[in-house]
Amino acid sequence: MKLAIVAPGVYFKEGPGGIARYCREVYPKIESMLNTGDQIRKMPLSFDERSLATPLKLEGMRFALDADIIHNLAEAPFLPKRRRGVVVNTAHEFQTILYEDMIDILPKNEDESLVFSIFKENIKSVLFGDYLIVNSSQTKEEAVTLGFEPENIYQVPMGIDKRFYEGSPAKKEESRKSFRLGWIGAIRGRKRIDIAISALDHIHNRAKLEMYGMVFKQYRKEFERLMDGNAKVEFGGFADDKKIVEIYDSFDAFLMPSAYEGFGLEILEAQARGIPVIAMKDSKIPEETKRYCVLADDTEDLAYKIDKILDRGFDQRKRTEAMKYARSFTWEKTAEKTFESYKKMID
Repeated sequence: MKLAIVAPGVYFKEGPGGIARYCREVYPKIESMLNTGDQIRKMPLSFDERSLATPLKLEGMRFALDADIIHNLAEAPFLPKRRRGVVVNTAHEFQTILYEDMIDILPKNEDESLVFSIFKENIKSVLFGDYLIVNSSQTKEEAVTLGFEPENIYQVPMGIDKRFYEGSPAKKEESRKSFRLGWIGAIRGRKRIDIAISALDHIHNRAKLEMYGMVFKQYRKEFERLMDGNAKVEFGGFADDKKIVEIYDSFDAFLMPSAYEGFGLEILEAQARGIPVIAMKDSKIPEETKRYCVLADDTEDLAYKIDKILDRGFDQRKRTEAMKYARSFTWEKTAEKTFESYKKMID
């Protein structure tokens, strides 16, 4: 097998978010699975959101021309010429195309409108490959809705870092004064942090919300308004990856009121640490990810669910089941299923 792996160069090295993490995890694990005689090469892309991505190194393109498989890991458009073989793209989500009512980063001028239009076309570009790898049943349904043949779609879930399933979760201090609600992730409109913050008005005074993440510039003013004078909310900035498990372990419950998630890694990371996760019933989050979430109807019900956990604790049986389930999502399994998919594609 001759395999070319494609993604923006920065995703192989650093960068926040689930897609970058996916790129960094999948490539080396697939590389370790190759047999003698198999070849694999990383093709880092230079990506400008206004245009198609281009390979940073010409030799990467030469290798790709004769590859059995060209796999584009990210949603950076790459439409290569090739002599043979197949092109497979990983689709992470299609929210921008299918759910315009959830788009929270709308263009404000002609220049931004052009960039936004190109961005939407870039997302669609993953549909022009021979095969799709999707991370969830929800993304698969979306791809089929957009016209991709279901028999050419392989569902391969994402994984969580081994740090989250090694060792037992830290025991909480019974005597501490506050009940800590956690939030980790991008801070933007579709995440609906306003629901989480509004719920605090209905909750016991002991509850505090600790938030970590990157605030999108288009949402900064609204975020500052929600935070203004609110003593129940603390913002810790972008979570230090070296302390990420420690941060999760400090929470008593994790909030995920997001309207849409392509996968929802944070849910599984929290559950793997034995932390109950509360999400909203109307959210578009893959069923296999939110299977063990506590689901709330609205802001008042979210407050009620939080209060219930605060006053009575969380059912130990459910906690154990959720932890076992979340820890079954590993990057090793992601790589193995991806590699199995390759074999089927070129049989």
